[in-house]
Amino acid sequence: TFVECFHACLPEEDREAFLRSVHKVVTEVLPWRYEGRFNRPDGKSIWFSANAVPVQEGEDVIFYGFLTDVTL
Repeated sequence: TFVECFHACLPEEDREAFLRSVHKVVTEVLPWRYEGRFNRPDGKSIWFSANAVPVQEGEDVIFYGFLTDVTL
C-alpha cells in the first residue's frame, strides 16, 4: 500500500508519529495535516507537508489531498 511504501522512506525516528497521525484520521475520518521528513531515493532528506480530506467509502477511507516539498 501507499502508506507502507511511504513509511519505509521516512527516517526511523519519525515513523511512529507518522503512523499515529494516519491511524487517527482513518479512525475518526478527519482532515489530515502532517509535516515531516522524507528520505528520497537519491539519499537526500527533505521536509514535506501533507494535507488531505478523508472520505468514507463503505469500509474504506479514501484520502484526497497532496504532499508538498517544503524544504528550504
